[in-house]
Amino acid sequence: MYFLSSFLVAASTLAFAPSAGINYIPDPEPIPLPIVRTAEEVKPIPNPAATEKEVECNCWNLLKKRFGSTPSMEEMQAQASEAFGNVGVFMYPPSPGFPNGTPHVSLTTGKMGYGTFEIEEYNYHRCKYSKRYVSFTDKRFVGFINL
Repeated sequence: MYFLSSFLVAASTLAFAPSAGINYIPDPEPIPLPIVRTAEEVKPIPNPAATEKEVECNCWNLLKKRFGSTPSMEEMQAQASEAFGNVGVFMYPPSPGFPNGTPHVSLTTGKMGYGTFEIEEYNYHRCKYSKRYVSFTDKRFVGFINL
C-alpha cells in the first residue's frame, strides 16, 4: 500500500511540475472581435430628457390616459376649487425646472377617511404609480377640478 501511494504522489508531482530549462509562454489575452452592424441594425440611445417625461414620470400622463383630452397644468391650477372633483391639484416647492413651484395632479378614487381622501398618481415617487391618502388641509393641496 505504501508503495502504491508513494507512486501516485510521485506521478502527480511529475505530471504538473515544469521541466527544467523549458520556458512556458502564457497565452496572450484574446482580442474581442468587433461587432459589425448594418445601418438598420444600429439601435439609437434614447434621449434621457425625453425618457424622463414619458408615462409614469409625469403626473399629467395619468389624466391624459384616463380622460384623453386634458387641460394644461396652468389651466387646472387656475380652475381648482374646494368642491370635490375627480382630479386633485397640488403645488409643491420650487425646483430648477419650476422656479414658481412644481404643479402636480392626481385622480381621486372616491375613498375617504377622517379628514382625508385617496388619490392615485404618477410621479409622486419618482417615475412610479402610487396611491395615498391626503389631508384636506395639506398645505400643498390647491383644490379639485372635474374632467
